Amino acid sequence: MLWHSCSDGLVYDRQEGLAVFFDKVSGNTHLVDEVAINILKVLSESSLSSGAIKNECIDHLGHISGVDHDQLIEDILFELHSLDLIE
Repeated sequence: MLWHSCSDGLVYDRQEGLAVFFDKVSGNTHLVDEVAINILKVLSESSLSSGAIKNECIDHLGHISGVDHDQLIEDILFELHSLDLIE
C-alpha cells in the first residue's frame, strides 16, 4: 500500500518536539510530533510505502529508544489517516 498526503498544510514548528499543523482543506489544526511532521513532509513530495517512510524518517527515530520503530511508524500512519491527513 502506498500512502499519500491529502492536504497541503501549514506547519509551525519551533523545534521543541511538537508542531502545529494547519490543514488547509478542512480548516482543522493538529498538534503533532516531529516524526509525524516528517512523515507529512515526505508524503507531500511523493507516495510511499510504510517501509519507505521508515527509511525516510530514520534520522528522526534515532533518539527514540525502547520502542519498535516499525510499530511507531504504523501507529503514526494510523493516527494521521484517522485525522484525514493521509490516505
